Amino acid sequence: RIRFWTKKSTPAEWEEDGTPLGQSVAHSDWVRDVAWAPPIVPGVDIVASCSEDGTVIVWTRKEDGAKVWEPTLLHNFGEPVWRLSWSVTGSILAVSSGDSTVTLWKAGLDGKYKQVSQVEDVAGGGGAGQQ
Repeated sequence: RIRFWTKKSTPAEWEEDGTPLGQSVAHSDWVRDVAWAPPIVPGVDIVASCSEDGTVIVWTRKEDGAKVWEPTLLHNFGEPVWRLSWSVTGSILAVSSGDSTVTLWKAGLDGKYKQVSQVEDVAGGGGAGQQ
């Protein structure tokens, strides 16, 4: 399960965030990476998590309303997902999965994420100009 932590006012002390987690979707295996999106909308926190179960979940918490970390399944890759990284503007999420691809995802105006690009590992690891 994923957990969120907050820094206490006392130096070098952390405590588990008491904000409830939504239960609509969850990882069923080890969580391998989490990435906090840079803030682009005031009062909205977005975190992505990936797991060996092949899923990427985007967690969203809005300051107004219920203050719940709401999970949304981005995609099930069918292979372990190892790494995540948000763009500097927080609008694009890069996902590295066990099928040797990196995919880029972007949220539409409706808030749903769509794949916008994919890069595959070239077999043999040869670079440009090599034969």
